Amino acid sequence: MIVLASPNVSYTVHVLEESLGRPPERRTEFSGRGNSTSIFCVPARASPLVVRGYFITLESQDLGVVWTQSSSYPPRLKLRG
Repeated sequence: MIVLASPNVSYTVHVLEESLGRPPERRTEFSGRGNSTSIFCVPARASPLVVRGYFITLESQDLGVVWTQSSSYPPRLKLRG
């Protein structure tokens, strides 16, 4: 995942797992300032029969915004098995 932001803008990115019959669950998060690159690996136990996929939210206190990835597949990150 690549975040492009001005050097003085701080943010937090959350990766959430979407499973059948359960509310989204936060799997990992990272914080940064300015441009950043991070890698997220799907847990080995994740089953495509239960896990629909993953999506990203980005919060910036500096800008006062919260962005959530669209709820359709694609662009959400689908798990294949």
